[in-house]
Amino acid sequence: MNVKKWEKAAFISFWILLLLAAVSLVFPSAVRFREKKFRTAFFSGDNVPKIQKITLSGAGISLSLEKTAHFWRGELSDSRIFLADAAAIQSFLNVLSKIRDASVVSERAEHWQALGVDEASAFAVRIAWGDDFSETDEVFFGKEGVGNSRISFRAGASARVFQTENDISSFLQTDPSFWASPYVLSREGEDSPAENLQSVAFGSTVLFGTSLLQKADSLLSLRRGLVVAEKEEEGEASAVLSAEFVDGKKIQLSFFEGDELFFVKTQTAWNDGEKIVFWYEISRWTFDKISEIFLCQ
Repeated sequence: MNVKKWEKAAFISFWILLLLAAVSLVFPSAVRFREKKFRTAFFSGDNVPKIQKITLSGAGISLSLEKTAHFWRGELSDSRIFLADAAAIQSFLNVLSKIRDASVVSERAEHWQALGVDEASAFAVRIAWGDDFSETDEVFFGKEGVGNSRISFRAGASARVFQTENDISSFLQTDPSFWASPYVLSREGEDSPAENLQSVAFGSTVLFGTSLLQKADSLLSLRRGLVVAEKEEEGEASAVLSAEFVDGKKIQLSFFEGDELFFVKTQTAWNDGEKIVFWYEISRWTFDKISEIFLCQ
């Protein structure tokens, strides 16, 4: 190798070594490149049994789920109320308290917006317990990864943003039709609704005893449609169904006929005076099915 070629090779080697030295100063250890991973949960499982209220907020709409003596009461930001589905809420709490693998994707608050976990764009889940809901905790959920398989989130005021498997997004919504009790005749608070159903009246027909036991499962399996805002009651209802349970709970369904469906006003009351009233739709097929159950003696 002549002198000029040797000097050129030495010059290139010098700058390569200098660059490597600079990189080693910025990243002194390979650990800097390793993804920080944790075993964590969205909310502590210790707090789940104590939860009295869950608030869901996203896209300018909020929905609260509050535990009462007999049921979960749902309320939207427009003051609409409904009887919530305790089973759906329990499934949600199970996901929230599940111990999971999570990796840190940022430790700087200025990255919140890009990851969708800032307060303006995130979907927020807040839980509360204790006297006057004095104990609170919150998680902000952000952007989903490729294929929606992962999701970003941060807890409270912490700057750190995590990413984890996305098994939560189906619950991140404020649609009352998702959260409301799904059945025409609510099962809320009943471990064995068919056995605890004491009597059901529809028009002039009353079912009880053996005749009710034979039809209870068919009646209790019927599902409602969309939860709707309170309707003006113009005239009498097309039909009324009244049900009583052995624990004293009473349900009254008033059916108002529309063009292609029925609007149902459902009123549920307990012996201690606690009650809830809300409206939903049912299809004409469902109404005909109810009629069929009582006509076929």
